[in-house]
Amino acid sequence: MLRDREKPLVLLIDDNVEIRELLRMVLQKHYGVITADDGSQGFRLAIQEFPDLIVVDVSMPTMDGLEFARLLRGSSDLKHTFLIMLSGKQTPTDVIAGLDAGADVYLTKPFKIEVVAAQIRALFRRRA
Repeated sequence: MLRDREKPLVLLIDDNVEIRELLRMVLQKHYGVITADDGSQGFRLAIQEFPDLIVVDVSMPTMDGLEFARLLRGSSDLKHTFLIMLSGKQTPTDVIAGLDAGADVYLTKPFKIEVVAAQIRALFRRRA
């Protein structure tokens, strides 16, 4: 994939195609967007493309979002990549587990797309 250097690159990882496509459609107006349908595929894509920000679902087959986050934070090339976790798991224990695994932001489902977009803008503002 040829990367548009004018736009930050966002990697969306979710096994739910409807959620993945909704996020892609909204975010592609302002960002380059690539997608994966599980954590293993997402990690391979992250190593290839070096996204600026990753949105990952927590509950997925093959590799869940928590394992993905630990791998991401353990990678010298990717450990500074912004990470937003999306999850249907809403207990304080679940949120703490996500943040402890390396999420910058932990959002619960159902989520408002405007909130996800605002969190992404806020993270990129922090970097600027």
